[in-house]
Amino acid sequence: MIHTDKNNFPYYSSLDEMKSDGLTPVKVWNLLQFFTLAGRRNVLTKTNLIPIPDLKYCVLNGEKHYYVKELDGRYGIFLS
Repeated sequence: MIHTDKNNFPYYSSLDEMKSDGLTPVKVWNLLQFFTLAGRRNVLTKTNLIPIPDLKYCVLNGEKHYYVKELDGRYGIFLS
């Protein structure tokens, strides 16, 4: 079950809570994991990278809360 903090930011208390909501935790080692290559391309260039649509990810803070964030693919930036 997802919670909200005093600033109305959504978070999970544990990885098991994420799994019970149907999400699959994947450890990210590189920012390229947020993108996919355009079709019929085999060279990594800025124009060939497409942000994964409707991507949500979590950031672990010091309080052991997994804060939910969203990737805004229109601009290639991260929101909230």
